[in-house]
Amino acid sequence: MPEAATGPLRKAADSSVLVVGVGAWHGLGAAIARRFAAGGHPVVIAGRNAQKLETTLAELKKTGALACSVVGDAALPQNIHVGHVVVDGGIAGDRLLSRNPQLRERRGEDGLLDPDAIAEAYWNLYHQQRSAWTLELDLRPWNESF
Repeated sequence: MPEAATGPLRKAADSSVLVVGVGAWHGLGAAIARRFAAGGHPVVIAGRNAQKLETTLAELKKTGALACSVVGDAALPQNIHVGHVVVDGGIAGDRLLSRNPQLRERRGEDGLLDPDAIAEAYWNLYHQQRSAWTLELDLRPWNESF
C-alpha cells in the first residue's frame, strides 16, 4: 500500500469522507462513495435528489458501509481540501447509458470511463505521497482517438 499524505494510509475510521454530487447508484458520485467505504472510511453522501440518495444509501449499507446522506446543493464550499479532476470522456454510468444505450458498443472496449475506475483515481489522489503529489488529474478513456 502506498504511503499517504501523513505516513501510512490514514486510519479510515478516523477520517470520514463527504462526497457531494451523488445521484444514481451507477454514477460517479456513488462510485467514489463505494471506493472510500470499501477502504473503511465512513461516508456521507450529498446530492439534490432525495429518492436517488435513499437508493444509493441503501445499496451502500448493503455492502456493510457506515454511511449517511444529506439532501442539499453544494455552493461556496469552505474549509475543504480541493482536488481538480478533469474527466475528459463519457462516463459509463446510468445517466449517459440510459440516454444513449448503444454508446458502449459503438465506443468499444475501454471507450468509456468506468465510474469505479474514476473512483479509484480519486482514492489515489487522496492517499498520495507527500514527496510527489498533485491536486489535479486528467482522466481519459484508454481507446480515445486524438
